[in-house]
Amino acid sequence: MVKLFARLVFVTLVSVLVLGAVTNIGVVQAATEVSGVIASDTTWTQANSPYSLTGPVGVSEGVTLTIEPGVTVNLNSHFIQVNGTLQAQGTETEQIQFSGGEIDFTEYSSDWDEQTGNGCIIEQAIFTSTTVDMRSSTKICDNSFTDCLIRPIGTGDPNDVSPIIANNTLNGEGRSYGIISAYSSANITQNTVTGYENGLQLKSDTSVVQGNYITNNDVGVHVYLFQGTVAPIIKNNTIIGNDDGIYVSKVMTVPFSPTIVYNDIHSNTNYNINLDAIPYDINATYNWWGTTNTTEIGQKIYDSNEDFTLGTVTFDPFLTEQNTDITPEFPAWIFLSLLLTITMFAVICKRRYLDTKSD
Repeated sequence: MVKLFARLVFVTLVSVLVLGAVTNIGVVQAATEVSGVIASDTTWTQANSPYSLTGPVGVSEGVTLTIEPGVTVNLNSHFIQVNGTLQAQGTETEQIQFSGGEIDFTEYSSDWDEQTGNGCIIEQAIFTSTTVDMRSSTKICDNSFTDCLIRPIGTGDPNDVSPIIANNTLNGEGRSYGIISAYSSANITQNTVTGYENGLQLKSDTSVVQGNYITNNDVGVHVYLFQGTVAPIIKNNTIIGNDDGIYVSKVMTVPFSPTIVYNDIHSNTNYNINLDAIPYDINATYNWWGTTNTTEIGQKIYDSNEDFTLGTVTFDPFLTEQNTDITPEFPAWIFLSLLLTITMFAVICKRRYLDTKSD
């Protein structure tokens, strides 16, 4: 009888412990497997998350795939091809997670419209080891990328593709490229790009690169002359702590007219600007080089002073301190000249008015 009672107590204790353990562990949600073509408007919900691609997924033209906040999407080695609309908008507290694979916004996908809130957009998402290709004017903002590549690709027509890549954090962990903008007019603004062999590559591009923090890369900004017209605007960026700050190379001789102004370009290990077989002169005035010593500034620029076959980088006049303004003030002499011109014009007009009145 005593033995039976002891066994009952033992079984009861074990049951209580097992029940408590199961209660604390909780329920693991089974993955929702997806593949194939999405031919009607579809929502991937948090209730059915995570979603796991078992093959390629296509979003047809005229169709919208909406991904709710908090959803996890495991792309695995597959891709989502967007011919219609993808809207993946997380929140600060419920971010969407993408891992592996590729998301391809084709030229048939819908452009983002800021006024209506329609079109392709990904915001407040966490990406791991994912490539995002954009052949349309998609908006990619407020995301975190680790070991990822963002690649806006156009046709060379400046009015063709103007995607928005804004307020993202990209950590390459040694990956070759962070952002490759090729033949497009992308707006690349307010991003932090670190840990890549090439933080940004502008390939035969007319993109606007503004307000970015680019550091700890082998090359901060790589301007690559391939074909067409290369006229990027590189403005108000902090490009520091890379091996080379801005590196310019070419495959062939093409029209080249970059705008490089109001940046902080300094403390890069090799050169702040490095011309590789580039015969073009470059205007890089009104930047902050970390010093006002012109000799020291020149020593960190690789141009015709080191190799007579190269173009010359003009850096003077330059900013005399770090640029802390989003849109910096123009030099005082410009305002002075403008003020004098306006004053003289006013005086002349007043005299003519008085002469006319006296007649």
